[in-house]
Order: sequence, then C-alpha cells, then structure tokens
Amino acid sequence: MLVPFDVNKHTAQDVGFGGPSTEVTITVDMPDGKVGIIPSVWWDNKGNPTLVDEVTAIELADHYEKQTRNKFPRFGEVGNKTNYSNADAWAQERSASGGATQGALAQEGNGLYFDVPEQLIKGLYAEYIGDPSEQTNEDFSPEVVDVLREGVRNALASGEMSVGYENYGGNNADMTRSSKARGGFFNFMDKVFNDPATAAAFSVGKGDIQIEDGKVYLVDQYDFEDSELGDDAYSYIRKGLHYLIPDDNDVDKNTVKLYMGTVDELMPEDLYSTGLESEF
Repeated sequence: MLVPFDVNKHTAQDVGFGGPSTEVTITVDMPDGKVGIIPSVWWDNKGNPTLVDEVTAIELADHYEKQTRNKFPRFGEVGNKTNYSNADAWAQERSASGGATQGALAQEGNGLYFDVPEQLIKGLYAEYIGDPSEQTNEDFSPEVVDVLREGVRNALASGEMSVGYENYGGNNADMTRSSKARGGFFNFMDKVFNDPATAAAFSVGKGDIQIEDGKVYLVDQYDFEDSELGDDAYSYIRKGLHYLIPDDNDVDKNTVKLYMGTVDELMPEDLYSTGLESEF
C-alpha cells in the first residue's frame, strides 16, 4: 500500500524536480464533491517515493482515507473558484512553513472536529498562564474555516460588518441560547464533534469583519462570556468558567484572525454602491 510522506519513516528524495521532495501537494476535486489538498508523491513500504498523476493521486488519497479514516484537508464545494484559491494559499503557506516535515497532511480524528475543545483549552491556558496567542486558519479544521467563510459572506450580503451565530445556518443561533435547542448534552456533543457549522459557532461564534488591503478577515477575542444558556451540563460548565474567569479581568486573551478571502470573492456586487464601500 502506498502512503503519504511520514517524517518518522521517510526521507525526502528527488522525484524529478532537481531537489528533495516529500509530498508535492496538488489541489483537486475529491470524490466527496469537495476541493482537497493531497500529495502527488506516495511512498512504498521500503521508503521509495513515486510521483503519480492527478487521477492516480485522487484514487490513492480516497483509498487511504477509507483505509485509515484519516482525512486530507478540504476547502468547500467544487466549482467555487474561491475554494480553489484558498486551497492553493493554504498549500503555499504549509510549504513555506516546512511542509510535511511539520506534520502529516492527512490528520487523524475519523472526520471529527476538535475545534471547540481545542480553542477552550487554549483560551484557558492564555488566561491562567498569561501567554495569549493569535489563532489563524492553521488552528482550525478546513471544513470549519469553510463555514466561517460562508458566515462572513452571509453577513456581508446583509450589509453587516460583523458575524453572528445566525450567519452559520441551521439552528446554531438557538443552540447558543437554549438547552432545549441543543437537545441534551450528548446530542449537543455529537453535533460539536461531527457538524462543522456547530463547531464554527461554538469555537469562534460572533466576530468582526475587517478589511485590509482588499483582504477580508474574521477577528474575535476568545472569552468566557456569560449568557442565558439553559440548564444542561454545557450551561453549567460555561457559567462556571465565566465565574472563574470574568470578562472584565485585565488578563490578555487569545485572539482570532482568520483570512476569509478577498473583497472581490466575498462581497456581493450590488453592495459596492452601498455605504459599505467606505470600509474598503
């Protein structure tokens, strides 16, 4: 079975490009209808690399995901040019940061989304240790970033420069306020780990839209705000965290700054003539 590059098993080799390569990622249409980033260099059990064409790479990637239940990055539905450009930008940033030597391209998790607990842990760490950080696209699952991007698009289409829970679709706005809407703690946890829209709503949630040189960002500050959440286990956990870490403390908090795309990609043309044009 051919597998992607594993930094613990393989050594970068020349596959025809005049220098050592590990994965040589390509942006493709995956069988599930999503834009994906996959390797075109695959490795055998003796540590030898093979550079394959796009069709073969897709077949190998699809087979690998089904066999291991690991998943290569996804960037939304095929046919949307924004998704392809976001995928290419992500791949370029990964390559510049060390590529496969920094971690596997296909991540474990059986398709689950760990964005909510991960951001919670990072938020607590920043509050108690006093070491805040800025969370970027790399800190979230690609599917969750897709939902956040769609939320920004929806907000802009409504003439808003901020994103609310209602922009993520479904009943996520109700779930943030009502234990009844969450349908019980275990049903809620199932959605948190399996639905990227719910993961987006509860890991980032509300945020402001910023425009810098024609680039659109979703920005937020991670906190443990108090609200009427209901009377289930999640409610008590959230209220307890707010009691321990009030919003008005003077400790620096984690921030979020996610690149969502360009103004041309996200802004409806009929809004260029509205007051929002002053934001650019």
